[in-house]
Amino acid sequence: HKYLDEVDEAAKLCGAINTVVNTRDKDGNVTGYLKGYNTDGMGYWQGIKEEGIDFKGMKMVLIGTGGAATAASSLSRAGNKINAILIVTHKFLFLFI
Repeated sequence: HKYLDEVDEAAKLCGAINTVVNTRDKDGNVTGYLKGYNTDGMGYWQGIKEEGIDFKGMKMVLIGTGGAATAASSLSRAGNKINAILIVTHKFLFLFI
């Protein structure tokens, strides 16, 4: 991430950036300070929230390890307070506690 000034914690956890924001100061002027995010996980969790599902304190199983699954699991570890995540692929089984 040599072109960015900062990377969001969720993007660091999943190892991918898909959105770069040129931040603004308090007056709304563009600063040139670039921050990278991964919005896949945010989109997943927003959809879950809109359906009224609350995973806090629960265990979760993700099938697959594609980009969106990785981002969703990274974001859950970063702030959604899920106790454990089990990721299943055709070759591997990962457990994050």
